[in-house]
Amino acid sequence: MRASRSLVAGFVLSIALSCSTNVAFADDDADPNAAQSDQLFNEGRDLMAKGQYAQACPKFEESHKLRPGIGTLFNLADCHEKLGKLVDAYTEFQEVVERTKAALQPDREKIAEDRVAALEKKLSKLVITVPSTTLRVTISLDNVALTPDRINVPLVVPAGDHAIKATTDRDNGEPFETTVTLPGNGVTTTVAIPVAPGAKMKRNTGMLVAGGILTGLGGLGILVGIGVAVTADSDGGAAVGGGVALGGVVCLAVGIPLLAVGNKKRPVVTASGEDVFEASPIPQIGLGIGSASATWHF
Repeated sequence: MRASRSLVAGFVLSIALSCSTNVAFADDDADPNAAQSDQLFNEGRDLMAKGQYAQACPKFEESHKLRPGIGTLFNLADCHEKLGKLVDAYTEFQEVVERTKAALQPDREKIAEDRVAALEKKLSKLVITVPSTTLRVTISLDNVALTPDRINVPLVVPAGDHAIKATTDRDNGEPFETTVTLPGNGVTTTVAIPVAPGAKMKRNTGMLVAGGILTGLGGLGILVGIGVAVTADSDGGAAVGGGVALGGVVCLAVGIPLLAVGNKKRPVVTASGEDVFEASPIPQIGLGIGSASATWHF
């Protein structure tokens, strides 16, 4: 009886091993990039251990492209942080938090959350707020247009100088532009861009008309004067032609500068010396954590 039971147990064990082997081969067939991905991952770990982060990060990146995995992504984020690419590391650790949460891995999720929290203290956040308005407001950050989902929300950006530009579809003046210096260390900078009164810009019509008339008369005077001087039968006629041409030159000398000055936009001012206003963006900038704040006017 014992012999029979041993034979049955051996038969069951052999079937189990056979099934396990078949499953392993099936996984390899389903993911042909597994071996190359693992090799790149191991190479990246070896380089990390030697402190060669610039060479290690591309290994993890390529490994993750071939076979995305939470562990590979975590190591990539760790590598980017050690390399000084804090924004990339922050984004990748956040993705690790989301994926470990979905995979019901609370221990790994907690580790990734701690790394995110630590990086938040080293980075800056920029919030660009725009109030509800019927005007179409266009915002760009460092010459890159922001999509609606990136407005009114914190953006993780490197510390340093960043250019912000705001325009509206009814702004006849110059668009607002400023440079914000982000200090890092977890400080959040808010740039509020309300649609508020701004100085109206207008060309000087009077100067444009006067400049145009004088320029036209000057050109005509030069042509007429030259014609009279050339066809004159006497010295007196030639002198008259020369005088007319000289008057044309004077008209041109006055008319051309008037055209240039009149064509340049300037703030509209009332008789009392007050500016005339129209709708245009006037950002207000405040620095949080803390009470420091600053306001820039158009």
